[in-house]
Amino acid sequence: MREQVGMAIAREAESEADSCDLLDALEERLADDIAYVFVGDTPLRETVERLCKDLSLSPDWSGWSEDGWPVTPPNAFPPRERRSAFNRPSRKPVLT
Repeated sequence: MREQVGMAIAREAESEADSCDLLDALEERLADDIAYVFVGDTPLRETVERLCKDLSLSPDWSGWSEDGWPVTPPNAFPPRERRSAFNRPSRKPVLT
């Protein structure tokens, strides 16, 4: 469940700082929110939906399966942040 919410955070966070804040908020919910005391007794999707709602995340559920969202293969490129300068094609250096 942490992995699945973490995937939603990675897709939606606008910066590394935003991602860290969301991951901290996730851990706080799981540690201190009474609503998540019996989290293991709830179906995975239901728990992920509730956590995403509590964290103001709006994930794309179209790729969801019984096991959650598929994990990116380890040999695939990691996703870039939305605001990355490298998201636009360029034949010249981007950062100079």
